[in-house]
Amino acid sequence: MTPKVGADWTLADTAALSWDGERFTLAPACLNVAAASVCAGVDYSGTATRLDINIDALPLGELMAFVPDSDWKVQGELA
Repeated sequence: MTPKVGADWTLADTAALSWDGERFTLAPACLNVAAASVCAGVDYSGTATRLDINIDALPLGELMAFVPDSDWKVQGELA
């Protein structure tokens, strides 16, 4: 992904995705930006949903790429 501001995000590797009409799954998909990574996996069955998220060394300033026209100011790092 190339945001309006901030560094480019890249997909670390392929992630398995499946849908059988009743169940949706996404194996952990990881996006990297600089030395940081954000990984998410989903398992949705219609009656239950599981969402796994792993964040490593994410500078909060990178989140501004998703709200560039905002007056928000963030600083720090999620580890």
